[in-house]
Amino acid sequence: MEKNQLCPNQSDKGTIVDNNNECGRLNGSQVSENMTREFETVDLPFFGCDFDTVYPTIQSILPKESITFDRFGESVAIMCEIICASICHKINWDYLRTRVYEKTLKNSDWLLPDNLKTISEDEVYELLCTYEKKERIRADERTKILRQIGSWSKHYLQIKDVFMDNDRLLDYEDVHSNLFKCDVFSSDPQEKKLQLLIQKVSFINGFETLSSYYHPAIDYHLIRSYLRRGLIICKTKKAWDYINNVEANRTERTVAAIRMHCSDMINAVSLYTHLDISTINLIEWHIGRSVCMQEKADCKLETKSSEWLKPKFEVCPFYYTCTARCYNQNYLNISEPNYNGTSY
Repeated sequence: MEKNQLCPNQSDKGTIVDNNNECGRLNGSQVSENMTREFETVDLPFFGCDFDTVYPTIQSILPKESITFDRFGESVAIMCEIICASICHKINWDYLRTRVYEKTLKNSDWLLPDNLKTISEDEVYELLCTYEKKERIRADERTKILRQIGSWSKHYLQIKDVFMDNDRLLDYEDVHSNLFKCDVFSSDPQEKKLQLLIQKVSFINGFETLSSYYHPAIDYHLIRSYLRRGLIICKTKKAWDYINNVEANRTERTVAAIRMHCSDMINAVSLYTHLDISTINLIEWHIGRSVCMQEKADCKLETKSSEWLKPKFEVCPFYYTCTARCYNQNYLNISEPNYNGTSY
């Protein structure tokens, strides 16, 4: 599909130019330039684009986080968010938060730096042992990550010091530098876990202003949704094979190329709708995990997971502009890739 099939006309709002591009924070060793050229983002607004009304409507009914850690107090809540953000790859978010909550409710001392620093693989497996997809528990991998979190967090008298100097929010550069001292957050070319953590800590009482530091956090829910909706376009057969063949070799660098395009698109939608990046990212995450699902896209909102949209919508909010529904249904068959990285 050519790009101008989606955007043959521009409205009087003009084409969005992204001036907050994530590319500036990456270098060539982190992102595959070849793969970057295989894809492109659609221009906003395209013909029929109603994002300026749809996104604010979705925002008004966004679900609240089902599991919060407020009851444990500030320090423990922050550590719980750090744990969830650091080991969230390839595992259901609500399940992970529930298990971390239950374990902390029994004994919050497991979150102390010295205990995380020496956490055993058996303990990590026990944390996740009831997960339905056993192959995704990967206890050895998550054990190493939690030990890194323990070693890193020992450098701070209080964990809030990562974000605050007394009660004053640190500059973004200082927060970013503090988090980058931990390999868990610095090893991801697109900083998904780092940005996710900033978003979640900003929901804790007293840390709300952290939301202004947020940059897009791209997981596979969002990649799949943007490809299906035609916001990210496959320019070549190589691009199509890359996203459609589950056996294709996907490295951090090639995945980072697609995620970079997704980041650009989030920035563009934010500019067009006048909603902040954190809100747009949260909307896309909810759409990807509850409507534009991997197993089957719930375009007509027929499943329980999409019920939260029904007060305002009869079908998917993007039903009438979706490439997979209107142009090429092959996009509905996109499967989660065979990807062994730890960053989404």
